Amino acid sequence: MLAFVMPARVPALARLVNCLHPHTKGWLAEKLAFFYLLTHGYLPARRPTTAHVQTDLLLCRGRILLLVEVKYRPTATAAALAISPTQRARLTREARRLAALYPAYALRADIIAVFPRWPFLSHLPSAIALD
Repeated sequence: MLAFVMPARVPALARLVNCLHPHTKGWLAEKLAFFYLLTHGYLPARRPTTAHVQTDLLLCRGRILLLVEVKYRPTATAAALAISPTQRARLTREARRLAALYPAYALRADIIAVFPRWPFLSHLPSAIALD
């Protein structure tokens, strides 16, 4: 019988995450980012019922409306580079639409990168410039 031996430097959690389907990884990353932002005082914002969801998360704190793009990548640099110009344009369109619906709020677009290893999460505030 052939036994597969994982290197000792790969943590058990990373091995578990590597076995998951990519959509499951993304879903778990969004849930982790959501709970992270909840612990930092953000509350879920009510989305318009007719709106097509464009952003991963929409939260607010005070008069700040936060659009969050969540990326599951091996490093923060890879997550920041994963936002393509097409996605930036899409987020800018979404921000304009939300600005019309929530005129009293200041909009901010953040990236939350989730990793399979420590520190597991990196919050990049105002990482996406909204024109």
